[in-house]
Amino acid sequence: MAESTKDSTVSLNRKTILLLVVGFTLIILSHMLSFVIVTGYTSIFTLFLLIFKKNRLNILANLSVAAIITILLSMVFLMPFIVAMLGNKLATPGATTLTLWSAPNVQELFKTAFSFKPDVLFKTNSIGIVAFLSIFGVIFTWWKQNRFTKYATIVSILIIFSGMSYIWKYLYETPLGSIQFPHRVFIIAIFLLSLTSILMIRNVFKSNQLRYILYVGLTLLSVIVTLFSLKFGFVDKVNALAVQTNYKPTSEKPVSYTPIANFKIKNADFKNIMGYWTTYGAFDYMPANFQFNKALQEKKIVQNGKPINTTVKPISNGIIYQANLDKQKDTILPMVGYKGLNYDITDKQHHHYNYRINKNKQLVIRMKNTDVNKVIVKAKTPITTYIAWIISLITAVFLLVNVLKNKKHKV
Repeated sequence: MAESTKDSTVSLNRKTILLLVVGFTLIILSHMLSFVIVTGYTSIFTLFLLIFKKNRLNILANLSVAAIITILLSMVFLMPFIVAMLGNKLATPGATTLTLWSAPNVQELFKTAFSFKPDVLFKTNSIGIVAFLSIFGVIFTWWKQNRFTKYATIVSILIIFSGMSYIWKYLYETPLGSIQFPHRVFIIAIFLLSLTSILMIRNVFKSNQLRYILYVGLTLLSVIVTLFSLKFGFVDKVNALAVQTNYKPTSEKPVSYTPIANFKIKNADFKNIMGYWTTYGAFDYMPANFQFNKALQEKKIVQNGKPINTTVKPISNGIIYQANLDKQKDTILPMVGYKGLNYDITDKQHHHYNYRINKNKQLVIRMKNTDVNKVIVKAKTPITTYIAWIISLITAVFLLVNVLKNKKHKV
């Protein structure tokens, strides 16, 4: 991780820090749950280094600097995320029997990797053929492998075990169940085993020509198996079982699928799938316990407890509702409101309206004593978001300048 130093000496390794910052920032900006998983395993790996390495202070210094810069660079996402989570009680993904398949046992792990049956193809609860070949190759040539290759293989096996049913059948009812798909951790093992497969070949075979043949062979095998599985295990199955959306769903004739489906959609009937909601996971990260009532489904304003025919037009960072509205009535808009986010609500005459968020998390306004047939709602970016953008931008510029200066000194 860092340059070789005495335990009492701190030497920051710019290259290591930059790699950690870029890698973790990209993970944060792409998928928060993956960041949580990777951070957990990074913490375990760091603990391992602190136990077995002598330059502990140096390791902690490099990790701490990388962590601080990553937080600052990711503030553009983290600040709005934290504000939303603290200000609102949001529904989060729950563990269900649907996802238990993703924590496989040993039999399922091998079956998914080596079987080409249609019911197994394209399942992701395994590590794949190449990763298995890497494990077998290292084990059968153990005496020829260096210490890193051995340790990486052992760590990979432990990571694989940590995503299997033997552990997760006890964890699924805990808060960790929100991970939903325990086999997500396999990607870390697959990465390590991809690396060990190359090192294993290098340690066993001395001929460069033979090495290159085996490298190309492994690559081709990986690509061919992936494409084969994608075609026959996914695309063909999707086309055969896809739900048609060439009619507008109603409560009497909904889009029928449980709990997940692939849709066969054309431009003309795309909106049809929005007409009736029975989908799994559609309300994750929406306000908890809100009801997706008929007025919300049909995007209709409600007055006096009755939905009103409403025309909806999206605009930049907002939406326009057009309807014949009664004067001085409480009016429920078909929009979910979030605390921590401010809304600017006006009418055609540019009158501003105060709002509240009702028990169903919808925006409610009180109409004025004037004729109104148009309500414009715009979300106002909080000052905290602007601050987050500035922090991230300054950090990015600082990093770029630092990298360019370092390159200039080397030249």
